[in-house]
Amino acid sequence: NVKPCFQTSSAWERSPLPWAFDLPMIRTLMPLAAPLFPGDLERMEAISSHRGRDIVTRALVAAAATFFTQLEMDNSRSFWQSNRAVYDQEIRPSFAAIIDGIAGFAGWRIYRPHNDTRFQSNKGPYKTFIGAVAERDDGVGVFVQLSKRGFLIGTGMPMPAPDQLSKLRAAIAAEDAGTAFVDAVSRVQQTGSVVHGGRWEALKRVPKPFDSKHSRGEYLCWKGVEVNYRLRTVEWSEYAEASAAIATYISQAEPLHAWLATHVG
Repeated sequence: NVKPCFQTSSAWERSPLPWAFDLPMIRTLMPLAAPLFPGDLERMEAISSHRGRDIVTRALVAAAATFFTQLEMDNSRSFWQSNRAVYDQEIRPSFAAIIDGIAGFAGWRIYRPHNDTRFQSNKGPYKTFIGAVAERDDGVGVFVQLSKRGFLIGTGMPMPAPDQLSKLRAAIAAEDAGTAFVDAVSRVQQTGSVVHGGRWEALKRVPKPFDSKHSRGEYLCWKGVEVNYRLRTVEWSEYAEASAAIATYISQAEPLHAWLATHVG
């Protein structure tokens, strides 16, 4: 029985990387997004007529950049209620069409747009992105997010269960499996992806019973394995093209996927 690689879906909601606000991208996308943004619903409906041809992906990214930028500035119920038509009619359906077409993964779960603020009062009531998670039969998970910064793709096992974490560290410490792990990390990094230790901050010291001076001590301190790839701009024009491109980026992490499936599962 394969256990889920993440204990709660909310684990994937916290991007581990402090991506900066990309003003050049926003300046480029704002003219494209203007017809889609609330306040001009007539022109928004005209652009919606292109749905039959699927030529909406770049407009989707532009609309998301504008919508989520403004939501960050005014994360309030009044803003959401006034402008949620953009999310419900433009962003979510297009995003769903793209992720549903990604080969190798099924059962995508799109996050609800509301934050749970019961225990985190510092959060606004609404997420400033749209995201979804899915999982393969071998336990490897994938996350796709769209925000004002573009697409963020995440894969791996960012929050393994306790027994999985034990197996992960034991495999990293073993000579052959550990060497293969380092090689897989290096191969994935060469694609331009970022490889890190999952959702939680790494340990400060190598955990027992492993040697504190182990040659792979850095990795033994990890609490998971995650691969991230950020796409700030896109050239896709159709849903199928976007799905295929995202699937290609996910596949770049296959050396680590295979290692995790073999040694952690």
